[in-house]
Amino acid sequence: VLFRSFTEQFCGRKRTAFGWDTSGATNLLELNQILKESIMIRRKKDEVLKDLPKKRLVSVVIPLTNRKEYQLAENELVMYLRLKYAKLSKSEIDEETEKQLIAYAKEKEIDVSNGLTQKVISEITEAKLQSTESAFELIKLKELERLSIQGKMNPIIEWVEEFLLSGEKLVLFAHNRNVIQTLKKRFKDASVVMGGMSDTERQKQIDRFQNEKEVKLFLGNIKAAGVGITLTAASNVAVTQFPWSPSAYNQAVDRVHRITQTKSVTVWNIIGEN
Repeated sequence: VLFRSFTEQFCGRKRTAFGWDTSGATNLLELNQILKESIMIRRKKDEVLKDLPKKRLVSVVIPLTNRKEYQLAENELVMYLRLKYAKLSKSEIDEETEKQLIAYAKEKEIDVSNGLTQKVISEITEAKLQSTESAFELIKLKELERLSIQGKMNPIIEWVEEFLLSGEKLVLFAHNRNVIQTLKKRFKDASVVMGGMSDTERQKQIDRFQNEKEVKLFLGNIKAAGVGITLTAASNVAVTQFPWSPSAYNQAVDRVHRITQTKSVTVWNIIGEN
């Protein structure tokens, strides 16, 4: 009787040709209220782990070695977005942007014999809106992401080398496999956890970092190593590439800032200048 009553109230119980289907979900707010008033307790981390040392966030701003290439790609994206989502006036367009717009107009067979008039700008905008460039923003953002980490790689390596001279352990996160592999080639003794590893190999790498004094660096993919593991042998975390989700970032850095951590944790956010 209790099962039937529960499934009717909260599981959208209904009869099918194969019997009763109780796989649905209904009246969830009511169920949530019942659970909160009876058996479900939610506490924040700082309420439960009052003895956990503080976490400090530090921004490490480094120059991009490919600044010119990055800036060109950024300008192209900004110009596209302004054309697509805003009314761009002739007075706002610089000489370099004008050349790019004229080249685009010729490609789309838009008449520019009288120069870049406001009418031509409107036609270019319309052409972009009607074109099959719906994924253009995403493609350009991925390109900027690639150029960003490419321009940061040598300064990151120099920063890690300098940090390791302190003798302390460091957990470093990225989300691109090539970035981790590049760092692994430079720091051959590092523990590495990436996607595609077996559970046995993954745990072996974690144990090396946690238990072996000579293993000073842990290189982790944010997805593969950002949840479900403990890396409290270190009290320093460096993030070189940032995920879209803030929760994924928080989960990753909290591999170090968790139960059994006895030191204050420093999170080094390595950011490209400007």
